[in-house]
Amino acid sequence: MGPQATLNMALASRCNRTEGSEVPRARLSPYWLQAMYTAATMEALATLVDIPNRPQPGYCYLAGLLANFGTLVIGHVFPPFYASICREQEANRHLPHTYVDQHVLRRAARVVREFVARKLVGSEPVSDAVRYQYVAGHDGPNAGYVNLLRLTHQVLATRDLSDLPKGRWILG
Repeated sequence: MGPQATLNMALASRCNRTEGSEVPRARLSPYWLQAMYTAATMEALATLVDIPNRPQPGYCYLAGLLANFGTLVIGHVFPPFYASICREQEANRHLPHTYVDQHVLRRAARVVREFVARKLVGSEPVSDAVRYQYVAGHDGPNAGYVNLLRLTHQVLATRDLSDLPKGRWILG
């Protein structure tokens, strides 16, 4: 599925949501607001990359939009675990959510939201960016998308528009 079709589906699902279907989110950034900021920022940052190495803008926007897609999946498929994740993340804002996910889900499965999202996202540059966005030094075939998404999270974290904790984040 291409970036435009996936974007249309994501926007349609947001417009068609029913009242009461949202998962609890404590005081974390609202999912769709964060998704839009991530998508727009990643696409804007992509324009600053030299042309021969520039990732495709549509894929950048889609990777940013779906970067936190695993959160929705965990929230709807595993509501009790998601409620625990929200509580733990709120109490431990200094930790990346990947640590909290692994702590809460360790008894259920060795799953992090990025792995779940990657399995559901079709396009390889987008799925790699989503899966490896928190892996420092990833050097796979789509490392440009991965590193651009990591940079996007770092930029947004300085404005508290990301689930990343504020502080020192290095691209690595």
